[in-house]
Amino acid sequence: MRVCRNASGEGDGHGRRTFRADAAAGRRQRPARARLDAEGRTAPTPRRPAARAGARARRAVRLCRPPPPAERRIGVVCHVFYPDVLPEILALTDAIPLRHRLFLSTDTTEKQAEIEHILAAHPGRTPVDLRLVPNRGRDIAPKYVAFADIYPHLDRVLFLHTKKSLHSRGGDEWRRALMSALVGSPATAASALAIFEAAPDVGIVYPARTGLGARAPRWDGNFAIARDAFARIGLALDPKTPLDFPSGSMFWARPAALQPILDLHLRLEDFQPEAGQIDGTLAHALERSVLVAAACAGFRGIKTIPAETASASNHQKIASVEALRRAVAFPDPVPDVGSPR
Repeated sequence: MRVCRNASGEGDGHGRRTFRADAAAGRRQRPARARLDAEGRTAPTPRRPAARAGARARRAVRLCRPPPPAERRIGVVCHVFYPDVLPEILALTDAIPLRHRLFLSTDTTEKQAEIEHILAAHPGRTPVDLRLVPNRGRDIAPKYVAFADIYPHLDRVLFLHTKKSLHSRGGDEWRRALMSALVGSPATAASALAIFEAAPDVGIVYPARTGLGARAPRWDGNFAIARDAFARIGLALDPKTPLDFPSGSMFWARPAALQPILDLHLRLEDFQPEAGQIDGTLAHALERSVLVAAACAGFRGIKTIPAETASASNHQKIASVEALRRAVAFPDPVPDVGSPR
């Protein structure tokens, strides 16, 4: 039985380095050039800042430039329980600078018709796969059950949903902050995608905790549910492992990082009927298991934070996509990746 340990987003506990924006920029120490001082002694001459920045940018472009056209297949999976939020999400996904496909789900035929009307009115929309699913498992069941067939055909996936926290104030602001950290601009989306190219062991890129999700992550009584689920595929979860997970269940992923969850071969019937639960369901347990699953698959996660707070949070080893964007300095338009599959 394999044991998953240290599944937090900050490292794997086995000595692997935590990915940071300066690492993405290819920063490394070089010996200083020498000169003679006024007394004829050898003294170090620091490199000029402009030369250092230019060298870092050139290395960064080679390291982090998105892959050649048609090499990366990108999908956006979104459960649309509240169709009135869909226009906001469509406007954001338009910022993804590579061709992508939308995979939408909803739970009633009335909502399906409303979604189709919204899509018809949205200019330049990308190809859409709209599926009708029962109202079970919130946004979690659709992504792992209704869309389980799509992941072998994708290289990167963005998970969003029309989240509204009806039991808490500030839900709309929280949703917008989470989505903005992932796909708030073309540069933000491109930088998130560049992280996967720069660090092959990164499987999840997710927002730092803010707003309603700012409290320290914990299982909240959901550990036993997750433990029993993963035991079915021979994975033993360690309750002492520091826990972190994408707040609000929104994140970018490399599909291989989610394979342990997909290997559960879940059915809609495995999820409890919707009754307004705020905890203690399979959906809540799987929401908390994203980084656990990634660690079991050999991947780690990276948090994104606003650029203005990046320098203050370096000690937390959290990479900012905006800081990374500045570091990698994309010089050219991001190429198209070809027709989605």
